[in-house]
Amino acid sequence: HSPHGAEARCENNLSFTGLTSMLDLINRIFEHPILPDSRYQLSKLLSKTGTTMTYYCFCPKCFTHIENAETNASFQCIQCGHRTSVSSLSDMPFFVTLDVESQLQRLLKDCALLDLTKPLHHDGSLGDLCDGEMYHKFAASTQQCGPRITFTLNADGTPLFKSSGTSIWPIQLIVNEIPAEQRMSKLVLAALWFWKEKPNMELFQNTFVKEMSHLSENGFVLERKGQLQTYKAYCICCAVDSVARAPMQGVTQFNGYFGCNWCLQKGERAGGSTKYPVQPLNPTERTESQMVEDMMTAVREGVTVNGVKTASPLIGLPYFNIVSGFVPDYMHCILLGVARQFLDLWFESSGYAYSLSRKQNMVDERLLAIRPPRDVKRLPRATKERRWWKAKELENWILYYSIPVLHGILERRYLEHWACLVEALHIMLQRSIETAEVNRAEKLLLEFHVRSEMLFGKAFMTYNMHQLTHIVKSIHDWGPLWAHSAFPFESGNGSLKEAIKAANGIPHQLCRVLQIENTVMELQDLTASPSVVLYCNSFDAKVTHKSKSSSDGTRFLEVVLVFHQPVHHLSKKFCHPL
Repeated sequence: HSPHGAEARCENNLSFTGLTSMLDLINRIFEHPILPDSRYQLSKLLSKTGTTMTYYCFCPKCFTHIENAETNASFQCIQCGHRTSVSSLSDMPFFVTLDVESQLQRLLKDCALLDLTKPLHHDGSLGDLCDGEMYHKFAASTQQCGPRITFTLNADGTPLFKSSGTSIWPIQLIVNEIPAEQRMSKLVLAALWFWKEKPNMELFQNTFVKEMSHLSENGFVLERKGQLQTYKAYCICCAVDSVARAPMQGVTQFNGYFGCNWCLQKGERAGGSTKYPVQPLNPTERTESQMVEDMMTAVREGVTVNGVKTASPLIGLPYFNIVSGFVPDYMHCILLGVARQFLDLWFESSGYAYSLSRKQNMVDERLLAIRPPRDVKRLPRATKERRWWKAKELENWILYYSIPVLHGILERRYLEHWACLVEALHIMLQRSIETAEVNRAEKLLLEFHVRSEMLFGKAFMTYNMHQLTHIVKSIHDWGPLWAHSAFPFESGNGSLKEAIKAANGIPHQLCRVLQIENTVMELQDLTASPSVVLYCNSFDAKVTHKSKSSSDGTRFLEVVLVFHQPVHHLSKKFCHPL
C-alpha cells in the first residue's frame, strides 16, 4: 500500500475523482488490483483514519443552537420561534468542529517538542514565542500539569467564489512547542464556519472553548518514543486582524470610540472617521481584571463600557489573557496597513513636499531594475500595481527596496522619517533580539509615530498607526514578530480554499483532505522500498537554483534538494553543466 497516490493528491491538489482515477490507472499496471479504486472503497479506507466532524446547526435569525435538527424537514427555533425549512444538509445553516485530538496525534508523533516539564532556559534574548514574558508566566502557572502544549489561535474569513458572498471562517491552531522552522506548516483545523454571513462569535467561540477546555482539563494521549503520555493543551495566544479581533474580544471595532484592544484611548473624529492622535500622556493600559469587570457590567446592564460590548467566550479558555493574549499582528498592521497607507500618501497626493505622483515612473524604473536573489519568491512589481501587492511584497518593499529606491527622490526629512519604521521592523523580525535592540526599536517607533502626526496631521493617525505603540509590548510578551504573526494562517486559508473543488459539501471536502493526509502518514510507516521512499519524499522537496561559475568559465546549475519530512535522512546535490 504505497502512499504515493494519496501524497500526489495532497501535493498536486487533485480532486477526489482525480485521485480515484489515478489509483485505477495504477491498478491496471498489475494483474490484480492492489489499491482501492472506487469512491466507496476509498471513502471507507479514509474513514478509519480518525479525523471526524461534529455538526452544529443553528437558527439563521437568532443564532441559537438547534439540537437534533433533521434534514428533509423543518425546524422551529425554541428561542425566537423562527421556522426554517431545509431540503438537504447544504441548505441548513451550520458550522463544524473537527477532531483536534487525532490531528495532534498525527502531527506530534515524530516532532521535536519543547519539554515544559523542565525549567525553561532563557538568556535574556528573544528568539521565539517561548522566550516571551507571557509564555514564561504560563509555564510557571502550570508546573503541576505535567506534559503540555500551547496553541496560537487564528480565525479569519476567506471568500470562496467570485459569484457569491459565501466564505469560510476556519479556526486554525499552531502548536508553539514545535521548532519554529517546522511549526509554521503544521496547522491544526479546529472548526469551520460556512455560510453567507460572518460568524456569530458567541455561538462559534463558545463551542470552540468547550472543545479546548476538554483538552486542557482531560488532555489527550500521545505516543512519544514508543511510550504513551497524556498531554494537556492550552490556547494562550491569538493572532488575528483588527476586523476579527473586535468581535472575538467583545469590544467596539476600531472605527468607534474606545476601539483599541489594549488601551483606553478614546479616539477622536478627524477626516471623517475615528483617529488616534498622539497623547501628552500614555493612555491607560487595559488589564484583564478590569476588562472582565467591564464585560460583566456590559452584559448585566446592556450598555457599552470602555468600548466593551459583551463578554467574550474566550475568557473561558484556561490561562488565556483576554487582553495580552491578543497580539497586534504585524502582517495586517504594518504591511497591509501602514505600508499601504504611506504608498497611497506618496502616490495619490499632489502639491505637497512628500508627493511622488509625478515621480512614480522614476520610482518604478528603479524598483523594476532590482534583481533579488532567487530565494525571494516574489519579484518586485511596479507601484502602479500596488493594490495587488501581497503582504510578502509589501514586506520586501519596506525591508529591502524602499530606502534605496526612494533615496534622492523623496525629500530627505520624509525619507529619514520612513527609515525609522524600516529599521524598527528589521530589528523586530530578527531571529534573536537582544534587550538593547528592543529598546532601540521602541524609540524608533515612538519617533515614527510622533513625527507622523507632525508631518501629516491628525487625520493621518489611523488605528494601524496607533497599533505601533503596542507592538513592542507584544515582543516582550510573545517574542519576535514572526513568532506570532498571521502569515502561516493566511497560507493555511489558501490551502483550504484550493482544496475545495465544488460548491456542495465543502466541510466534507476539507475533512477528506485531512483524512488523506492522515492516510499518507500511516502508509509511510509501512513503506519499505528505498526507491518508493525517495519518490514520496520528492513531493516534499523544495528545489532552489544557484548559478555558479568554475575557473575555466563553465557555468553550472546547482540543484539543492532540501527534504522537509524524509523517511530516511537524505541530502544530495546535483550539478549539471548548462
